[in-house]
Amino acid sequence: MKWSVVLLVSLCFGLSAAKCRFRRGEDWSACSPEGLSTRQDTLKADKSDATCTAIRTLTRACRKECQYVRRRRATWSECEVATNTVTTQRSLVRGDGCPAEVSEVFDCRVQRRFSNKPAAKKGQKKQQKKAQRKQERKQQRRLARKERRQQRRQQRRQSQQTPQN
Repeated sequence: MKWSVVLLVSLCFGLSAAKCRFRRGEDWSACSPEGLSTRQDTLKADKSDATCTAIRTLTRACRKECQYVRRRRATWSECEVATNTVTTQRSLVRGDGCPAEVSEVFDCRVQRRFSNKPAAKKGQKKQQKKAQRKQERKQQRRLARKERRQQRRQQRRQSQQTPQN
């Protein structure tokens, strides 16, 4: 009984979370040794509830400083059969104090994933098989019609050749 009254009151008046609006603080701090960056935002008192905290601290993982050309756009060597490896050279796009080029070695199977050919769209193979089956059925129907026509012609010829009484 007690819970039904609380539920009824909450449905009628709407119990909602406190609305807290914050003003963005300074820029993100420098990366800590743990690889985290922080920022402190201050509360907008006129647009927020009294139950909100005055300052909130946000923490995020630091971005990598060095950015290189994507693997798909990088130059790849041919697969070395003896070692079953392939290498790629990736040049620097953005970053200070980073090596100008990075060389990576992968198993030959990985090259297929990052090759320059356009990626197959999802379900494309399935659609191709479906279209092929449709063509095959169409061809079978054509052949069946052709056979039926030939049989009718033969029957007509036979009926014309036999004398009628």
